[in-house]
Amino acid sequence: MTFLNNMISAVSVRWIFFFLLILLVTPVYPQDEIDEQLKENISKAASYLEEGKKNAAAQLFNQSAYLLRSANRLEEAATYYQKVLEINSDLGNRRGQMISHNSLAMVYLEAENYQKAIYHLNKELEFRKQINNKEEIINVLANIALAENEMSSFDSAIENIESAINLSKELNDFALLKRCYGVAYDIYEKLGNDTKSRAYFELYSAIDRKLKEQKMAEITNEADRKVTVAESEKHLTEKILNETSEELEKTVSTLQQAEELTREQKMEIELNEAKISEQNALLEAKRLRERSLTIGLIVTTIFIVVLTFMILKIIRANKKINQQKLWLEKQNKEIRASIRYAQTIQQAILPGNNEIEKHFDAFILYLPKDIVSGDFYWISAQENGKSDTVYFSVVDCTGHGVPGAFMSMIGNSLLNEIVNERGINSPAEILGMLNYMIRIALRQEETDNNDGMDLALCKLESQSNKKYKLTFAGAKRPLYVIKNKENKLISHRGDRKSIGGYGLSKREIQFTNYTIELEEGDMIYLFSDGIIDQNSPERKKFGRLRLEEVFVDCAKLRPIEQKAIIEQRLRDYMKNEEQRDDITLVGLKII
Repeated sequence: MTFLNNMISAVSVRWIFFFLLILLVTPVYPQDEIDEQLKENISKAASYLEEGKKNAAAQLFNQSAYLLRSANRLEEAATYYQKVLEINSDLGNRRGQMISHNSLAMVYLEAENYQKAIYHLNKELEFRKQINNKEEIINVLANIALAENEMSSFDSAIENIESAINLSKELNDFALLKRCYGVAYDIYEKLGNDTKSRAYFELYSAIDRKLKEQKMAEITNEADRKVTVAESEKHLTEKILNETSEELEKTVSTLQQAEELTREQKMEIELNEAKISEQNALLEAKRLRERSLTIGLIVTTIFIVVLTFMILKIIRANKKINQQKLWLEKQNKEIRASIRYAQTIQQAILPGNNEIEKHFDAFILYLPKDIVSGDFYWISAQENGKSDTVYFSVVDCTGHGVPGAFMSMIGNSLLNEIVNERGINSPAEILGMLNYMIRIALRQEETDNNDGMDLALCKLESQSNKKYKLTFAGAKRPLYVIKNKENKLISHRGDRKSIGGYGLSKREIQFTNYTIELEEGDMIYLFSDGIIDQNSPERKKFGRLRLEEVFVDCAKLRPIEQKAIIEQRLRDYMKNEEQRDDITLVGLKII
């Protein structure tokens, strides 16, 4: 039974991704429907042009170009975008000309006609500069730099991307800076300048972390704001209550003073008016007492009512604060519980030790940065009486934590479909198909989603006399092999192309197969970039050379002993430094 069938029996996540992919796949128009629609559009456009309705004709040409582009008929699409450009030029529609140059540039980029793409990008840049749209100027400069990089025009590419970086700094736009640093990293990596490429990768990673931290800070600040509002209401209530108490005390004092004054007046009246009878005086005193009692009762009632109202308001405010606190605590617990459950699902799709030990004596160093990981390892064996062909891979998806885990689930499902269902058996072709399916699944031609993955993929075939043939293809991830008899390190860096992405990422990317002859006892190492990018307290990376030294030092040992040595050296290097990325390293000894 294949590895895919084992996974289905372990966890029923396949159907989840099946429906997810159906929802994400870009609609594809049948060729006959496209040709029929084109014929209708051309006929209508000709009529509009005869009637002088150039704008209506331009809309139909633009629609036709979009249909052809969706069907990957790029040269034909460019022809219709050119017609739109000519109409906008006749009408003097400068904004329309700018958009037409942009459309032509994107089509030529997809068609890998970089010279024409650069021509139209420069035209678009002229319009953008006239309206001083700095954000779009930055994007156009970045696109020009990418195209020039593909043409190996490195000096011009560096000049344009540096201009884009300077403008992004003026605007203090971190999203644009992140994109520009990513382009600069690609340019210097292709140029072979490891120092510059690493520097820009660090800048790219720093801004990526800052943007994610800002998003988390916004969520935290919103929660703090709500708590602050509740606290403010509480303090306001207490202030009003204190002011009311003071007013009541003043009122009581005033009434007492009034009562004393009335008594003095009464005594003066009795002395001056001796003829007033004692009974009248007593009746007056009684009336005054009743009036004072009435006023006192009214004041007391008002005081009690106000005091009760304030107390109830304080109680409600405290209750609201407690409810918000409990809600935040509950939400935090639910989020962590969900992530823990996601960890269980992710662990379930990873190959078990029994599955791997059928074919290799192996060790796996798997250290997620957060609870769940953007890295995963994968294996699939094709059995014909006995296992004679084994596919295995280590994959590093974009990001880490929950976003990376989602990407790892998609990548695992697609690898199983490509190898186990579609039967594609060439590692290079598998990577090409994975690139195509990732772009379709994430709708990267319609959005600016640039997620993807880097991976090393191997195919091991048993031959006669205990010999083995290893075929390797890599997308920005290397393969290391140490032969048992020679104790010599052999490496292949793979292709400098990632899986997935938008813009200049083509619909079909060609990868390269590398073949190595192996024997029993030889060691194979695959790993994500988390281990070599790990910092020490001095902010220095663990690095590729240090990892190669560890491989050579312990290759003769049992895999379980190798794992212990590698973990110890990594811990000694990190000391108390925080882990910066997911770490996955797989060592396989041929048995």
